[in-house]
Amino acid sequence: MALITKNPRDFWLLHGQWQSAGRAHSGILLIYEDNIKGKDMEPSDIVRALANLLASGQPIASEIHVLNHWRSP
Repeated sequence: MALITKNPRDFWLLHGQWQSAGRAHSGILLIYEDNIKGKDMEPSDIVRALANLLASGQPIASEIHVLNHWRSP
């Protein structure tokens, strides 16, 4: 299972450590928050971003994706 987190800093570091060690993971999906109403992702935005990422065919395993980038305009 891929991991979804709103703690991007720590998981970027872990991803880098795993890559350096040649270790695979199921995928890390990051959500950035600015604590600004209307800018942060709502649950429906997260679902839409996940659907867009999955529909793109991009690999998820051993990759890191920022879900904010996959949100619909």
